[in-house]
Amino acid sequence: MGMADRIGSAAVVAAVLIAGVPHAAAQSANDKREAKKHLKAGDRHRDRGDRYRRRGDEEKAVAEYEAALADYQAAYERVPNPTLYYPIAQVEERLGMDLEALDHYRKVLAEAEGLPDDLRAEIEVAIDKLKERLALVTFHVEPEGATVAVDGVVVGTAPLSEPVAFIPGEISIKVTKDGYKPYEDKRTVDVGEQTIEVYLDKLIKTVPAEPIVEAPPPRSEPPAPAGRTRVIVGASVAGGLVATAIVTGVLAASKHGDFEDDTLPVSERESARDSGKTLALVTDLLWVGAISAGAYTAYYYFTDYRANRERAARRARDTHAARMWIAPYAGTGQVGVAAGGAF
Repeated sequence: MGMADRIGSAAVVAAVLIAGVPHAAAQSANDKREAKKHLKAGDRHRDRGDRYRRRGDEEKAVAEYEAALADYQAAYERVPNPTLYYPIAQVEERLGMDLEALDHYRKVLAEAEGLPDDLRAEIEVAIDKLKERLALVTFHVEPEGATVAVDGVVVGTAPLSEPVAFIPGEISIKVTKDGYKPYEDKRTVDVGEQTIEVYLDKLIKTVPAEPIVEAPPPRSEPPAPAGRTRVIVGASVAGGLVATAIVTGVLAASKHGDFEDDTLPVSERESARDSGKTLALVTDLLWVGAISAGAYTAYYYFTDYRANRERAARRARDTHAARMWIAPYAGTGQVGVAAGGAF
C-alpha cells in the first residue's frame, strides 16, 4: 500500500485544493465542498472494495470499485483539477482498466501543479508496474503528418513522440494521408516494447484520357465475282474456234469448187479434192470444239458464275447500307454523346 493509500486520496487532493492551485482557485466554495464529499465517499468505496477482495468476494469488490470511480469522476466534474486523475487511476487499475489507468497517471504527472514529491514518486512506481503488463509500441511512420489509428481510434499523427500502450493481443492498424495509398494491417503485440514501421506509397495521379470516337469503317468496293476469268476464256475459245471453222469451211468449199471445174487439169482437180476433204475434216473438228467450249462455258455461267455474282451483289448492298455509330464525347467544359453514320 502506497503513501496515498495510507492517508487517503481525499486528504492528498484536499491539501492540493486548499493550497490554492490555480486550477482550483476559480472554483466556487460550494464546488470545492462537493468535490471533497465525493472524494471521501470514493475513498470509503475503494477501501471496502479492498476488504472484499482480500476476503475473495470479487463481485462485491468490483461493485465498490465502480462506485468509487463514479464518486471520483463526480469530484473532477466539480473541480476539474488534474490532480484528481490520481484517485481515478487507482480505481481503474483495481478494475483491470490498465490502459485508462496509465493514461490518467501520465496526465497527473504532465498537468498537475504543486504535486508533492512523494506523490509523484508513487505515480511513477504505478506507471512502471502497469508497463510490465502492457505492450508498448513505438510507431515509425512515414511520411510525416500521416494519421495512425488502432482499432478504429486515432492514436496520433506521425511522428508519434511516445510509445503507445496496448493490451497484449491482436490490433488493427490503419495509416492514412491525402495523396498516399492507405495502409491497413493486423498485428499481434506482446508484453514489452516493440516497434512497428509503416511507409506509405504515393498515389500515382492519372489524367483521364479523352474518349476516342471511332470513325466509321471506310467503304470498300466489293470484290469481283469469282470465276469471271473462266467465263471470258471459255467464251473467247469458243468464239475463236467458230471463226476458224468458218475460214476453213470457206476454204473447203473453194477446193470443192475447183474439183468440180472441168476446165482444170485432172491433177489439179485431184489435189483440190484431197485438200477439200482435209479442210472439211478440220472444219468439222473446229465446230465440235467450238460447240464443246460454248457448252462448258454456258454450263459454268449458269451454275457457278451467276450464283457468285449474286452473292457479290448482296455483299455490295450490305457494304453500302446505312451504318450508325454512337460514342461518348468530352471536350473543354462539355460532355455528351457523339453519333454519326454512313448512308
